[in-house]
Amino acid sequence: MKLLIPILALVLLAACRPVRTTQDYYNEYVNPVASIDYEDSVSANVPAEFLDDYYTIDSKIVRLADQLDLLDARVDSSWIDFQKSVHPWIKYIAILDQNQLFVSGDDALGFDPEVRTGLLDLSSGKSRYFLFKNDRAFFIHYTFASDEQYKATVVEVDLTALTAEIPNNRTIIAIDDQICGPVIPNLSDACIRVQKSKKYSGSIKIDAGKWYWIRSMGSDNLVYLHLNQE
Repeated sequence: MKLLIPILALVLLAACRPVRTTQDYYNEYVNPVASIDYEDSVSANVPAEFLDDYYTIDSKIVRLADQLDLLDARVDSSWIDFQKSVHPWIKYIAILDQNQLFVSGDDALGFDPEVRTGLLDLSSGKSRYFLFKNDRAFFIHYTFASDEQYKATVVEVDLTALTAEIPNNRTIIAIDDQICGPVIPNLSDACIRVQKSKKYSGSIKIDAGKWYWIRSMGSDNLVYLHLNQE
């Protein structure tokens, strides 16, 4: 019995280590609130370059989402201008109310019909998510008030600028089953399986290749993918 206890402890430690590798790496920089249950997750030992790419991109999204959590219903135009000046990957920002009426921000985005069709029913459970439509990417963020009122902040994102530091498309972004990058056979089908998973990260076989994946901590439907080159 005395020998069994340390053996069980070693097994549990080995099982938890891959999850904590990615979780601790991310928390060291941003420390966001996770929407995925880490205790129900099993991760792969992802390559260091993938972790670097993941942090480089996702930390930007998380920081923006954290700032949006603190905003009032009406956003000052100077705040929007500042965000666009310091974050070249932000094209437009618009605030809409729960009736999809334009409140403030950039008119070009606030009255864009594609934005309105992209706002989800909140019963979906998603409060931070990306919409990728007609080669345009929108980050949509809901903020709730105490009187059950809410607003949707829509940010049009330039994905090329967002991922500018990542060399040669070595890490790819997927929004739902849509690949925002080079066309790779069967990768979209694999993303459907990944999106249904409750795990934080892992790996998946696609044809003869092995792909690592990590969920975004700033968006409910964005996943990062990286092909194992070994």
